[in-house]
Amino acid sequence: MCLDKAEVYVAPKSIAGCPFGADFKPGRGCLRDCPAGFTQVGTTCMACGRRGASYNSARDYCEAMASGATLASVSSEEEQQFVDKVCTSTTSPRHQDSACWIGLTKSPIGPWSWEDDTPFGDLERWGEDSGTVPFSSHTAVSIWGNWYAIQGRMLPVDWSNMGSVCEVQKPTLAPEQISWDSSRLALEVQCSERIDKREKNWIGFDYGGRLMWVYSVLPHVVKQARAQDGACAEVSRTTYNPLAQLALAHPQLK
Repeated sequence: MCLDKAEVYVAPKSIAGCPFGADFKPGRGCLRDCPAGFTQVGTTCMACGRRGASYNSARDYCEAMASGATLASVSSEEEQQFVDKVCTSTTSPRHQDSACWIGLTKSPIGPWSWEDDTPFGDLERWGEDSGTVPFSSHTAVSIWGNWYAIQGRMLPVDWSNMGSVCEVQKPTLAPEQISWDSSRLALEVQCSERIDKREKNWIGFDYGGRLMWVYSVLPHVVKQARAQDGACAEVSRTTYNPLAQLALAHPQLK
C-alpha cells in the first residue's frame, strides 16, 4: 500500500558509468529509465502519490515529483495491476481506504479524458454503481480494480486515507539525437566473458524495449546490451537443478 513517501527507484547495476537500463548519449551523459521515486510499469513510470488530499492537491504533488508527471492514466492491465497493488489496504475492509485518485476527469458536458491527454482507449474498468450527475464535473478513483466517478474534486467526507497514483513517461532519445556511424553496418556487443576468442549463438529478445541476450543456458544468464555503444550488463543468473544434474550425468550435452 502507498505510504506518505513514494517508493524510491534504485538502479541495480551500472554500465559505462550509467545506471542499469539507462541510455547513454556522448556529450549528454545518462538518461534514466524512470525518475527517482518512480517504478517502471510496462513502457511508463508510476509511483505512489499523496494521501488524504483533494484531486487538485494530489495532481500538484505528482507534478512536483518529476517534470512531466501528473496523476496516472491507466491504459493497460499491467498499469491497473500496479494501481491495485499499491492502493489496496490489507488492514481495512472499508472501500474508501483502498481508493486512489487516478488522472481521469469529466467536464460538465464533455467526455471522460486523462490528465496527460492519453487517448481514452479500450481499457475501461467502471464499477456497476458508478454513475454521473448530469451537467456536473467529475473525477475518478480506482477501488479494488474498478473505477468510480466522484462529483467534483474535493476529498469525500471520511475518505481521509485515500491515496493517489502518479505517472510520467520514460525519458527517451529522439532518433535524430542518436549519432550512428554510417560506415558501420553492425555494432559489436561487449557481452562476452572470454578474451581468447569471439562468441556467438546467443539468443536475443526484446524486453520492454530493451535488447536482451540469453548468454548461457546453464547457468541461465541473461544480459542487457545497449544499442548506442554495445555495453552489456548482467541482469539475471539462475540455475535449474534438474538441468544441472543432467549436465553432470551427460557431459557431452554441454
